Amino acid sequence: MAFRIDRFPDTPEARAAAARFNDRLRQGGETEFELMESSFSRHRPEGKDSPMWQQYFLALEESKDVAPEVRGGYLLQYQAYGRGQSASTPHAFLRLPLSEGVVNKTYAAVGMLLLRDAMKREPNLCSLGMGGAHRPLPRLMAGLGWHVEQVPFRFLVLHPFAFLRNACVLRNKRFMAPACDFAAFSGLGWLGFKALQFRPPARKGPGITVTCEPEFGPWADAIWERSAPHYSICGERNQKLLNTLYPPDDPRWIRCVVRRNSEPIGWALLLCTDANNHKQFGSMRLGSIADCLSTPADAELVVRAAVAELRKRGADVIVTNQLHEAWNAALKGCGFLSGPSNFVWAVSPGLKKQLEPLDKALPNAHINRGDGDGPINL
Repeated sequence: MAFRIDRFPDTPEARAAAARFNDRLRQGGETEFELMESSFSRHRPEGKDSPMWQQYFLALEESKDVAPEVRGGYLLQYQAYGRGQSASTPHAFLRLPLSEGVVNKTYAAVGMLLLRDAMKREPNLCSLGMGGAHRPLPRLMAGLGWHVEQVPFRFLVLHPFAFLRNACVLRNKRFMAPACDFAAFSGLGWLGFKALQFRPPARKGPGITVTCEPEFGPWADAIWERSAPHYSICGERNQKLLNTLYPPDDPRWIRCVVRRNSEPIGWALLLCTDANNHKQFGSMRLGSIADCLSTPADAELVVRAAVAELRKRGADVIVTNQLHEAWNAALKGCGFLSGPSNFVWAVSPGLKKQLEPLDKALPNAHINRGDGDGPINL
């Protein structure tokens, strides 16, 4: 078999070939991931006119007798990233490297071809999500010298009865559904979660105000300039980029802004949606802290503001993935519990060298669901 990897041409033939690829994946049992069937993206267009842009590549199997067939693909997503005190520079995320090898061993080598091609085009790469460290792609990355790290998953149960009756991640385990029902109806679940999540109430502090804004305004630029130098690496989060990624005309986004003596010090981007047979959360009202920014010192103020807003909106449970040690400490300080994470951050060998020493850089990296693919599946 002969393969070549080219830019997605966005022709009717290429879109049809990508659709056939997705059909074969679904028929083979892969229902979580698929290739885009067009290069068009409102929020991540091809080209550098946007604060976030992408390039889309396909792996094509060539044959003398028939047109080339799609056997995999990936995207390079570009966004400016701050690195401590240094200025923001364009940085590449590897998104959606997907091979037909996940359902057909005939194409097992395509995943390696995709990854090596991406590393050749952009040596300083990282990737995020990927369904967990057990998946084939993170294992392949680790074998090629990438650093692969779990992004901690944290959750706060606001309504234990609803959680115990709907949490599929618990109820799908053997004998757990009856135990969850007993805990829910007896009240023991309520008592247990209140004990596990209890934290002494914290003082709000003088001059602290919290508002919800219809869009990201100039205050977002002020928070970015104030916060970025405190992180070893952090995706640019200024007004222009944030309104591109989280458009004002999308009613799902809740922009919670924290001010101290009228000065903006942090924000959290929230979702509060009614899950419908969600594979982990059943039919709960799911709150999430999808993205956030402040200095590490103010992280707990932002988390507390986010919890208060989502509680007011009726969330049954609040979830988030955060890599930075200060944000995880803030979540723990607000009663969040730790759960199994299916969200990983992978850093290529080239980027690893730039971040060294890793043992100091990684705990100080601000990475969450706002990076990479964005807050999908929430």
